[in-house]
Amino acid sequence: MDKKRKLILGLCIAVVLLSLVAVATVLCVHWTSEPQNVIEEPLPEPEETDPATVIRSPRITGEEPYGTVKEGRKENRELIQTLTADGYPIAYDKKSDQYYLSVSERSLTEKTGIAFDVIGTEEEDLSIVFQDPIDRYSYFIAENNRAYRLTVYSDTEYQDALIVTTTMPFMTINTEKKVGIGSSNVNCTITLRNANWKENGTAPFTESYANIHTRGASAAGFPKKAYKLNLREEDYETPRDVSLLGLRSDNDWVLDALYIDHTRMHNKIATEIWNEMSDQNKASQGRYVEVILNGNYAGLYDLIEPVDRKQLGLDKENSVLIKATNWEGTLFDKYNGFPQGAAWMDFEVVYPKENVTGKTWGIFYDLVEATAESDDFPQYFKDATANFDHQNLTDYWLFLTAFSLRDNRGKNLYWSANDPNADDAVFTVTPWDCDIGFGYRYGKNETSVLDLPCFRDDYENDYIDDFRLLQQYLERDVNGAKKTVLNRWKELSAQGGVLSLESVLNRFETHRAYLEETGAWERETNCWPKGMVEDPDEEFEYLEEWMIGRYEWMEERVAEVTQTEEDAE
Repeated sequence: MDKKRKLILGLCIAVVLLSLVAVATVLCVHWTSEPQNVIEEPLPEPEETDPATVIRSPRITGEEPYGTVKEGRKENRELIQTLTADGYPIAYDKKSDQYYLSVSERSLTEKTGIAFDVIGTEEEDLSIVFQDPIDRYSYFIAENNRAYRLTVYSDTEYQDALIVTTTMPFMTINTEKKVGIGSSNVNCTITLRNANWKENGTAPFTESYANIHTRGASAAGFPKKAYKLNLREEDYETPRDVSLLGLRSDNDWVLDALYIDHTRMHNKIATEIWNEMSDQNKASQGRYVEVILNGNYAGLYDLIEPVDRKQLGLDKENSVLIKATNWEGTLFDKYNGFPQGAAWMDFEVVYPKENVTGKTWGIFYDLVEATAESDDFPQYFKDATANFDHQNLTDYWLFLTAFSLRDNRGKNLYWSANDPNADDAVFTVTPWDCDIGFGYRYGKNETSVLDLPCFRDDYENDYIDDFRLLQQYLERDVNGAKKTVLNRWKELSAQGGVLSLESVLNRFETHRAYLEETGAWERETNCWPKGMVEDPDEEFEYLEEWMIGRYEWMEERVAEVTQTEEDAE
């Protein structure tokens, strides 16, 4: 090859090499440069299109960056009247100046569309810009207890806002003229966002007229009030049945304040366990909600279905539902006269609601009398127990004793029967308000290790055995009650059983994680510091220690009370 050809070939190779170097340099600069905050093209639309999966929010333009939108505009702290998500208002707390948006569980792992919009105090064109890159893409993976900063602005004014996303439902209650709530009904309106409406088959948002009043006897003395809520039509008189958060469709609801319980979960967990112990148990179900009352955060509540004829599936024509409201006679240890109307000792007929006479009580009087007189007339008592559901009594003894539910051994329970006057009538018991127990004595936990059941010397009267009905039922071994209780305990407390120690402790951990992850625990503590504990870790360590000790004692207690004469021999 001559020199001329070699020179030409060398130049060609050099040009190729220089081109490769240039391309590599461009690619390197591109790959190592900072990523752009604004993506010009929208993300693809989610496959399922519904009101909660939209591409772009109506007022979110993103035309002006979050950092410069305030320039040249005057702050107006009353510019926003309402922020909405998917057309529904977002709960707002005036005190913290924060909005709370309930999001679905699936939005924590999947991109979920949320169409944000704003309604101003005046008719003017408003826009929203988020600090986070939501302004060009209105669907994103939400986070629990995450605060998103945003600015609402017009041509001349702006207002900053904060939206907290959480999987905790929020209910707002506004009374007429913002009046306070007492023991008499007050008219109000309520709103409730149900972020998991697809999963539980109810409306995504409920708005209703309602009546509301405080409820509870001892609970009425606490700073945080519990409420009875009755949904109504616009006339505030006609009942309106609505399913809330996947619970039953009804107009009567209870907002349990949970105040006496520092963990905010005793009643919830106890009721869950009772319902799962048997298919026949139909105590109230509930869902956690946070409540904003007349514009101010009121705390964490349990939205509960009441115990009533409907809940228990009782016959509408002939059934009776009796509530034990206090201690006079409700332990079945005495009886006083004969019931004439709706009230007798501390029992009260709550259904039927009208025309209640002595006949309405049916043979319930006989059951109380037979138990109170069982020492003198043991056969009368044994014969009378045929009118109790024995499986129900067995489960109730285990339920009370395992968790030391002192407040439910006579009062805070219901007795019901479909036909109380029939010879074969069967009465069952249903618990209510199970907040005392799990190592608590009326709101104060037992911090001394010597107070734990496993370290006590005497368990003869563990505040459960004075419930004479259950005590006599076991002591007299009615219908083989001792073997029934023993076998039932072995079944339910075995590994994987609803009463197993591991299962119960796991429930507390699950509920605690939910309250902490959603931010509800922190918000409740800030709102009601005297009703919460300074150190939740210490609280739950105590609870676990108490439960372990209780179960050690429970094994001994079950063996003791179920021992028969044959076993002793």
